[in-house]
Amino acid sequence: MERGNTWITLSGPYVDSRTGAPGYEDVTPVARALIASTPERMLWGTDWPHSTQTAGKPDDAGLVDVIAGWIDRPVRQQMIFVTNPTRLNGFDAA
Repeated sequence: MERGNTWITLSGPYVDSRTGAPGYEDVTPVARALIASTPERMLWGTDWPHSTQTAGKPDDAGLVDVIAGWIDRPVRQQMIFVTNPTRLNGFDAA
């Protein structure tokens, strides 16, 4: 179901987290609620080179693992990591 034209990027949990790495547990409930409400409008993302981070850079592979852990179903992982970015960016256009 298409709802509006808003997309949400799941990225940079370290920006608002108070618990921090490796799990960013305090931002997990918000991310999971967003994913559950409109998985067709979610995208994974990166804030690389993490210019908002002042004290050390986060582990990029760890961030991908955290985001993947927020997503409760393999079909939604495919949607958020592959299908939605492809559709939004027009990579699947003939």
